Amino acid sequence: MGNFEFCGLLGVRGAKAFEEDETLYTQAAAAPSQTMLLIARVIASRQAAGHPRIAVFCESTTQLRILAEFLAQAQHGQENLFLFDGSLSAAQRADMVKRFLECPKGVLLLSGAGSIGITLCPGCEVLLSVGSLPWNASTIDQAFGRIYRIGQDKPVEIIQFAARRSITFAKLGLHADKRDRLARAAA
Repeated sequence: MGNFEFCGLLGVRGAKAFEEDETLYTQAAAAPSQTMLLIARVIASRQAAGHPRIAVFCESTTQLRILAEFLAQAQHGQENLFLFDGSLSAAQRADMVKRFLECPKGVLLLSGAGSIGITLCPGCEVLLSVGSLPWNASTIDQAFGRIYRIGQDKPVEIIQFAARRSITFAKLGLHADKRDRLARAAA
């Protein structure tokens, strides 16, 4: 169901079809969902408010590639658009993070591979969490930790996209419940 929330074509065809037919990325980006349009508006809004570098986390690489294609096609004023996924070598990852943090305005799209082991601060104060959520909250917490950590010298904004009465919304409820139970057990 999470794929339908993000992109109708992805929901109908499935991620495997996108792997087999690369033209589906272009088709999906040409007919953006309301979710993709909202993500683009939030990116533009946060950049207009003085946050030039925005990180976008999504567990699904397919969803990130669709979003990257949409943002590139729509020419949303992005001087720099970076897709950080598991296909990059360690050197490429380090170079991409460096270029992102040095660029005057940009968007870094992070898959699960980017949620661990990198630091995006200082220089990035906004992280959007979009698309399908993992069942385990620690993956999202790791992604949030890329910008909310020692060395961050500005207030941080973390925005989680979740449609009411959706699978994503239900998962967020489970994440909150798990965090509450773990906090009580640790206390």
